[in-house]
Amino acid sequence: MNYEEFYAALSPLTKTVKGACSAADKNGKKTVADAENGNLADLAKAMDDLEKNIAAQQSALAALREAFDSFDNQAYFVEGDFEKQMLEACQALGVDVKTLDAGNYEMFPYSVKVNAERQEITVSRKKVSTARPSWFAKYIHDNLEKLNRASFNEESFAKELAEAYQTALAVSGKPEGTAIPLVTIYKYLAPTARARKEYDMLSFSFDVARLYNRHYTQLKDGSSLILGPGKKGKPIRILDANGREQLLVTLAIFRENLG
Repeated sequence: MNYEEFYAALSPLTKTVKGACSAADKNGKKTVADAENGNLADLAKAMDDLEKNIAAQQSALAALREAFDSFDNQAYFVEGDFEKQMLEACQALGVDVKTLDAGNYEMFPYSVKVNAERQEITVSRKKVSTARPSWFAKYIHDNLEKLNRASFNEESFAKELAEAYQTALAVSGKPEGTAIPLVTIYKYLAPTARARKEYDMLSFSFDVARLYNRHYTQLKDGSSLILGPGKKGKPIRILDANGREQLLVTLAIFRENLG
């Protein structure tokens, strides 16, 4: 099954419905005006035209309904056609997709869940109602464009990272300059379940990505900030300025004279 083929069949039918509705609306308004004006001769004609419009609407709607009923939306999702075409549409628009498991995807920094049984799509906890893969891919693409254009205060975010880093050092008793896992830093930035709901790990990763891509390495007080890979600790996945995957594990902040 292919939605674009289905849409090609629907499109001329929806245009016919639209035209019939437009004509009915026009004659409906004329009927009201003629009645108000007392123009009975024109009112009779307007009612005749409106009757024809309504018949045309019913005929157009019946044809549209027949085409609509021919598409098995549940099978389209359950058999995997929607997801396959969704991935193809995302690739065509350059949307990075990481498949996590059945029905779960990361379209950085969005989490996407496709519930095939219920024909539901959830994007970072927001339901998106569509069965058209190309529309969905464009929806993600356009929202990513907006996110990337949004203002970002790297100095303010770096300061928040530094404060969380200092808290992590104090709790662990480790010396200044120690590399701390970014997942630990996140826990101090969002210490409660409510905070993590409003600012999830993917949102944090996106902010880290923006800091990384702006090559922000020095805090206002002169301290150096290093985002780096590592062999120990759970990495966070980001996309660099060229759209390539980078795995970052730790954050270290130190003054040069500390060595």
